[in-house]
Amino acid sequence: MPDAERPLTLRGRKRSRAAAEGLRALGAKPDAMLSSPLVRAEQTAKLFAQAFDFPADEIRLTDTLKSSGVPADLLRELGKLGAHEVMCFGHEPHLSHVIAYLLHTRTAGTELRRAGVACFELKTLLPPSGLLVGLYSAKALRLLGK
Repeated sequence: MPDAERPLTLRGRKRSRAAAEGLRALGAKPDAMLSSPLVRAEQTAKLFAQAFDFPADEIRLTDTLKSSGVPADLLRELGKLGAHEVMCFGHEPHLSHVIAYLLHTRTAGTELRRAGVACFELKTLLPPSGLLVGLYSAKALRLLGK
């Protein structure tokens, strides 16, 4: 099966669900969710949507979150949403490139692992200006959710 079509494993679904509970415990309240159209990212987005009582049919699929996406294109799309708090579900190393772009660095200095979360407070999207307020591993989120 091509990687793009490979679904989350049972273990992956359990860990993602637990990470979503941890993020909810931190007080996240998304008013929009964007996901890569690839299977695992979309499945992860739906698990997080369940944890946040967010309608799964309102998750927007976007190619800007595919590994081939361009960070500036993602930020332009976010700007069109007019949302206050957005969750994005994508792939590595693309998400680390997005983080680096937001932090104005060549490398993010970190790698987001499966179901990891980076939280930003952005003043402007283009050019990006704001603050990294949290970087959480899935393990840390699972512990917070207990």
